[in-house]
Amino acid sequence: MTIMPFNLVTERYLPVLRASGTKDRIAPWEITTDYADNPVVALDAPRSDFNGVLAQFLIGLQQTTFAPKDRREWEDRLFGQPPTPEELKAAFVQFEYAFNLDGDGPRFMQDFDPLAAQKPLPITALLIDTAGSE
Repeated sequence: MTIMPFNLVTERYLPVLRASGTKDRIAPWEITTDYADNPVVALDAPRSDFNGVLAQFLIGLQQTTFAPKDRREWEDRLFGQPPTPEELKAAFVQFEYAFNLDGDGPRFMQDFDPLAAQKPLPITALLIDTAGSE
């Protein structure tokens, strides 16, 4: 049995809240799905710092993969309709390979330095306002 790697571009993992009050899980390219009738109005992670990280990830992903070619295109995007899910997907999947979280070899955002010499820390050390986060 082959296990497909979890991919930050294609998987539906982003918790969002829609205008109707419904909660959903979407892939990043689906952020504009139902824009006219029931748009995403907020990220809905269980912690506000997670929402901040997700927002920064989405901004960086779009900024990197869907950058306007010139000032006119930038203005059209700023004052026009948001890109369609299909347009976002076409832009994002070009970089899909870089966002696999598991698999053989180095993965997205992994450090090459060996960890053997470092003292292990609890996972809570990664979170703001928890014991061990100093």
